[in-house]
Amino acid sequence: MNSKEEKIADILTKHYCNSNTAKVLVYLFNFDEARSKDIERTMNLRQPEVSIGLKTLKEKNMIYLEPRQKSKGKGRPILMISLSRTKRKVVNIIVKEINYKIEKIEKDIENLKELIKTY
Repeated sequence: MNSKEEKIADILTKHYCNSNTAKVLVYLFNFDEARSKDIERTMNLRQPEVSIGLKTLKEKNMIYLEPRQKSKGKGRPILMISLSRTKRKVVNIIVKEINYKIEKIEKDIENLKELIKTY
């Protein structure tokens, strides 16, 4: 990862998701589609770490998984991974979720202040 990608992954890890998910997402921001093996190698992750990241992104409906048959139909199909939305829409979803967390924290702080006043 270059320094820009590391900064993106760091911000995502601090405020949105675990580091494995962040690295998978950063990889998918750079490529239209990929195989799990490509993500493993490029992002220096193990297969289970990639799978966990993919599961998280799939649950958030941010990625699309498409099985493709190998030539002559032999062997396991190759799973191609791509973003299910544009990068901009994915970032908007992330920003919206982070803003929701911020609002919850601000409400909790205000609630705490009120409770302490009456204590």
